[in-house]
Amino acid sequence: MLKGQKTKGSSAAFLRKLLIVFQFSISIVLIICTIIVDHQLNYVKNKNLGFQKEHIVYFGLNQSVLSKIDVFKASLLQYPDIKMFSTSNAIPGRVTWVEGREVDKKNQYFNLLPVDPDFIDLMKISVIQGRNFSWQNPSDTNFNIILNEEAVKYFGIQNPVGKHLDNWKPSGIIIGVVKDFNYQSLQNNIGPLVLCWRPEWNFIACIRLSGNNIPETINHIKKEWNKLSPEFPFEYYFLDQSFAKLYKSEQQFGKMFQYFSIISILIACLGLFGLASFTVLQRTKEIGIRKVHGATQATIVNLLTRDFTKLVLIATVIAWPVAWFSMDKWLQGFAFRIQISMWAFIAAFLIAWFIALSR
Repeated sequence: MLKGQKTKGSSAAFLRKLLIVFQFSISIVLIICTIIVDHQLNYVKNKNLGFQKEHIVYFGLNQSVLSKIDVFKASLLQYPDIKMFSTSNAIPGRVTWVEGREVDKKNQYFNLLPVDPDFIDLMKISVIQGRNFSWQNPSDTNFNIILNEEAVKYFGIQNPVGKHLDNWKPSGIIIGVVKDFNYQSLQNNIGPLVLCWRPEWNFIACIRLSGNNIPETINHIKKEWNKLSPEFPFEYYFLDQSFAKLYKSEQQFGKMFQYFSIISILIACLGLFGLASFTVLQRTKEIGIRKVHGATQATIVNLLTRDFTKLVLIATVIAWPVAWFSMDKWLQGFAFRIQISMWAFIAAFLIAWFIALSR
């Protein structure tokens, strides 16, 4: 076409159409994948996790600060934009401590999360049975424990409050049950979780901020830190940002699909443009004759685009099962995931069809 020559023969025409179908199949697959990946990431971002991660800053505690943790906590809570202070062994999203017990010669494994009495309230986790740990009840540190709902089911305990979690050394008395929350990433199911209060195991501080004057509040925390531990730099993180980083690879995956979708659509457009130009060149006489016999412009356009529509339909038939299989397999990596909806497939077809008609 660029040389102004007409390439004749059915094999040449078939090859041109095959390339267009191939290009549009790739484009449709990538458009569908982009839509589904974006939908899943939005679902992950907005899902109710069973706790509130916004306006929480956390940081590790060294021995200098831990030795004066009460002084540090009291000084911070005097600041008006600091609402709560708590210590724990880990933060939600990164609980990895695994414990086990033997029951009837079978091992039962569960996650363990040491916290202090303010942790559940700070994270706004719901206590649905019994009570929270209490500063007024020091005996809670003697391995009184709190279970999540999944742990109650897993251990098969009826009316758990007040009962012992046997065969776990030391044995724990269950004082409460919390509503299930995502203490790991959404790629994992919510498993059995045991919360305990052992101050010597807690080396992470969590602070709930008011959300106002955050830079000034962080500077205040840093000043109080430097009073107790000037030799160690103050390094802090925001819980919502930390949780988002759990899906960094998925976010990069989504961006990759977006970029390749744009590139593939541009390539498909170039292919269509070439095919359209070639078709018009080959059918110039036919178009002239039809116009002489009264054919309207709409009739001519329909004549030229009919073949393109067929190619897009063929590409769609090829692309849909490929996209569905790929996305179904990718979504299996998430314990909490969206359902693949047909609207993504229909939208991809309409986009491809619109591109084909606009050529």
